[in-house]
Amino acid sequence: MGVFANISDGSDVYTLRLVKWGIIRKVYAKFIKVSPFMFIPSYELAIYMRKDGVIEYNNPYFVFHFADKEIAETRMNWAKELIETEGMKSFIINLRNFDLKREGIYSGFTEYIERCGIF
Repeated sequence: MGVFANISDGSDVYTLRLVKWGIIRKVYAKFIKVSPFMFIPSYELAIYMRKDGVIEYNNPYFVFHFADKEIAETRMNWAKELIETEGMKSFIINLRNFDLKREGIYSGFTEYIERCGIF
């Protein structure tokens, strides 16, 4: 199932969902070479924005992949605390601090970057 957290940044509400990758996804990523990372992911953290009380699960703004449970839980707590206290803009700015051998990020997060006026 996974771990869920709902947090707010002013008027916006976000849902964080941390799930463990199953064996089928791991095998697929390893043998079909669909993983763009330096590792085979074991956990996935997705961040969704609630719009009118509805979560669009097919459209996450951020998707993170992690090599192990320890880093996954640490990053989920980090993201939750940072968004709650400093907002989404600060979260985006701090995304650079990743260990590429254990963590990876992908997704279409340009909407957030444009919205926050970072670039």
